[in-house]
Amino acid sequence: MILFLFFAMAVLAIPHWLGGTVAHPIAHPPLALAVPAFTLLNLNIPGKMGFGALGGFDTVAVFAGECRGGDAAATIRRSVWIATPIISGAFILGTACLLVFVKPDEIDLISPITQVLNRGLQAAGINGSATSLISTLIGQALLSFNYATRLPLVAGWDNLLPGWFTRLHPRYKTPVASIAFIGGLTLVLSLLTSVGAGNPEAYQQLQNGSGVAYGIAYLVMFAIPLVARGEKPSWMLRVAAASGFAMTLLYMVLSVFPIIDVPNRAVFAIKIGGLVAALNLAGALFYWRADARRKASLAADERI
Repeated sequence: MILFLFFAMAVLAIPHWLGGTVAHPIAHPPLALAVPAFTLLNLNIPGKMGFGALGGFDTVAVFAGECRGGDAAATIRRSVWIATPIISGAFILGTACLLVFVKPDEIDLISPITQVLNRGLQAAGINGSATSLISTLIGQALLSFNYATRLPLVAGWDNLLPGWFTRLHPRYKTPVASIAFIGGLTLVLSLLTSVGAGNPEAYQQLQNGSGVAYGIAYLVMFAIPLVARGEKPSWMLRVAAASGFAMTLLYMVLSVFPIIDVPNRAVFAIKIGGLVAALNLAGALFYWRADARRKASLAADERI
């Protein structure tokens, strides 16, 4: 569905890009060879696109059991090599198609694809609306939700969370308790970020806060080939890890600054910082208590 939408955007935008009309001129030059100004906003955007577009390959491990072939690792590596240029090209083309119809300060950060399709249909003289295609966002959210709900399940298997999280549905074999917990937590976080904020600001807060929390794990992952003892990575892996570490750090630092107009930038930064700090504190306390219980259980078993 996502690939279909990119194709639809290109079909509407490219002809208009090549020959805009007086009634519907090009909103903004889609591509420019000029070096952008060195500003906080211009650093913020590539940080978000670089990390947001190319982050997430690690989550394929959640579904690794469904990889076909004898070597899942080789299959995953091959998929990354194939997917990376496609993803980069899609983001570049998608942004260019957006700028054909929408000025930068008018972009709808929640649903830019729908915005492009609606304006593309208008420019083509076609009556109708593409608003119903917002269901694609629901599809993306469901994919993210599916792998997120498996994480408490695995933590429960490792006795880091109560056994309640490992309960599977008797028929569908899905982690119903884990799904209920993640669903409830997602709802609470969504409501908290919406307090005193409009839709674009609330969306940015939730997206940036979750991205920073995700980025912390990425910093640790990229640091392993650089500083971990006993590691003997190749120079190519070191360069890749250093690049990934720098891009992730850029994304995390600048995520506390909004890329949209908000009533109070300080409140925006405090909400994101507070959300990330609260999540990590809760996770650390949860892990500490679970680890203490597990050690106490092992000690009791040894005494027996």
